[in-house]
Order: sequence, then C-alpha cells, then structure tokens
Amino acid sequence: MKKLIITAAMAAAIMGSRTAQAQGEAEKNAEALTIGVGGTFGKPKILNHMENLAIPQVTINYKLTTTERVTSKDKGSGQIAGAKITAYLETTDGELTTADFQEVSDYFYSYFQKALKAGGIDTLAWSKIIAEDFYKEADEKKADEDQAKKGGQVWVANNANNGNTIYGGKTGFAFGKGMRAVKFAKALDAPTGYFYLTVDFADVTVGLDIKSSEHNGW
Repeated sequence: MKKLIITAAMAAAIMGSRTAQAQGEAEKNAEALTIGVGGTFGKPKILNHMENLAIPQVTINYKLTTTERVTSKDKGSGQIAGAKITAYLETTDGELTTADFQEVSDYFYSYFQKALKAGGIDTLAWSKIIAEDFYKEADEKKADEDQAKKGGQVWVANNANNGNTIYGGKTGFAFGKGMRAVKFAKALDAPTGYFYLTVDFADVTVGLDIKSSEHNGW
C-alpha cells in the first residue's frame, strides 16, 4: 500500500513541475506518467520516458501516539455507546532524539534513491538541488520537530538530509510560488518530487456492537 501511495504522490508532483512546458509535449508527458514494466533488457520502469528526478524534500511524520474512536447506536433501543483506544510508542533504551529520527529519514532518502535507480530513474545530486535559490529561499526553513498534537494523535516531523521545507504537504503551491517551482525544475533540468510520509508504529482498529435485551426487574 505504501508503494502505491508514494507512486501517486510522485506523479502529482511531476505534473506540477511540467505545467509550463509546450502543449506539444502533452502526449509525451501523459505517457511519462504511465506505470509500466519492461524497458531495456526487461528492466522494470516505474514511469516511462523518465530518466531522472530531483527530490528536494522528503518529510517524514513519526507517529508517537495513535488514537482511534468509534461510536455506535442501536437502531432498536436508541442506545448509544462509544469507545476510544490509544497506543503509545515506548522505547526500552531511552527517549528517541532528533538525531535518531534524522538517521532514519536520511536512510530512507538513500533507500528511495536506490529503489528509483532499480526502476530506471536516476536522481540528482543533493548538492545541486540545494545550490538553487528557490531551495535556499524556502518559506519554512525546517520541519517543525516539536511534538505536534491533534485529535489524540502525536507525531514528530523530520526532513531527510536536514533539508528545508518547500512544500507544506496539504494544498498545491500558490500561483507565484508555483511558477517559481516550475523555474526551479527547469533550472535543475529534471522533474521535481516533494514527498510526505507517515511512519505509524501501531495499527489500531476499533469495532463496537451494541446488544440489548429486555428484562422485568431483578
């Protein structure tokens, strides 16, 4: 499932970086976003016609607390019941530090590059990416590494390579920033991909069933 999510996110990012190309490229770009298998000597291809990719940002949200809630109502009696289950990440050899999260994020970036290479896609050198003004002038310089809390969920955000935060992970770039992002991709001479991932240490599923019966007292 995670592989499918990553592929879909990458395709969306690539489309965003190519919006300023000539209309005559549309058909080729559509083919580039087709996931296929084959290539030279039968090597797998993740995205046809793509030979390189720049990855300016990989942000990983590490879940420390996962909470699930459920409510149910019995149609016959009208009774309502609810339940909440929370799972906490605990370590046996001390608290996880920023350096621990950074090590995992950096390892994933390297692993991702190797996976793309195996799929026929080279990735641009990190030194070339961070040399561009668009990267240096990122609106948010770093991911917020303080614990974030919302709805019973607690997580820590961390950027691979201790990189800048260019894309916020929710809506697309605003028009002005979107145009600068296109120029950034052109300067790198490669599509750009911005990735957000979540590492959850617990898979919590809650089910609730109400059963009632009538009685005539004690």
